[in-house]
Amino acid sequence: MKERNILVLVAVFVLLQNAVPLRAATTHSISQNISYFGWLDQYSLDSAAYNFVGPEACVPTSATNAMTYLQNLAPGVFGSALTGMTYETWMSADATLASAPYMNTDPDDGTDYYYVPYALNKYIVGDKGFAFVEFSGMYPIDYWGPAPYDKPSYITDGTPTMEFLLNALTANKAILFGIRYAEGGGHALLAGGIDWTDLNDDGIIQQSENAHLSFVDPLDPSATYNDGQPSGFAKFTQGHIWNKDDLLTGTLQLDYSQYAGTLPYTSGNYSMTGAASIDVAFVVAVPEPSVGFLLSGGLMTVLVFCRQRRK
Repeated sequence: MKERNILVLVAVFVLLQNAVPLRAATTHSISQNISYFGWLDQYSLDSAAYNFVGPEACVPTSATNAMTYLQNLAPGVFGSALTGMTYETWMSADATLASAPYMNTDPDDGTDYYYVPYALNKYIVGDKGFAFVEFSGMYPIDYWGPAPYDKPSYITDGTPTMEFLLNALTANKAILFGIRYAEGGGHALLAGGIDWTDLNDDGIIQQSENAHLSFVDPLDPSATYNDGQPSGFAKFTQGHIWNKDDLLTGTLQLDYSQYAGTLPYTSGNYSMTGAASIDVAFVVAVPEPSVGFLLSGGLMTVLVFCRQRRK
């Protein structure tokens, strides 16, 4: 009996020695200041005055909302130079970005990815004179167009990773990211926060971990509507986010309840997107030495291609 107990103890010791150590869960819970974000609706440009570009204007509209965030984050640096202080001046900035010299947004086909670095450099640095900004991003290697839209040296090959998004959110930066629907077409969203508990601390967002990304959607950006028109304060939408196939190399997926209508806004008109891939990101960063205490870590703006999903 004594020998048997010894054998059992030895067996337990061997099992413990070879067991995979348990990892503690890591929680990421980040929320940006919602009051800083712009709440311009892309369908505000759906008129003859803007060549009816609104249905395909998610990239320039989200860019405008991101630059409004930048102004509110550091008013002593930018003042109101980027987008102005009223809904009408936001629309004007949006229309400029959508025009041929900038993003060349097509009323039928949206904005091609490769215009974005050129357009934002032209607008922020060339037109507005903020030469201290820094650009970076993550693009699939095959997304570049003809000169002068060649891949810039500051772009990393590949689709955006959760590490990329977390680093920017943790640093209190604004991130505009692009999704591509399974059936084709895409959309641009402006990130505002994340809630994710990495249960096994492996850096992979398993679908079962039920992580959520918060963002301002230019299809439904306003917290309030007056007679169906956006009337104030940005709104965060939440989407379920995970790594495809539960792999670290798996493209990030997003599924959320998306507003399926136009303006005037009608409540209840929503449908699920299905699993959409987060496929591209462009970043405009404000270095901390350039803004001193006014910017706590700077700002990133991420800009992407958009084509309205066909209903």
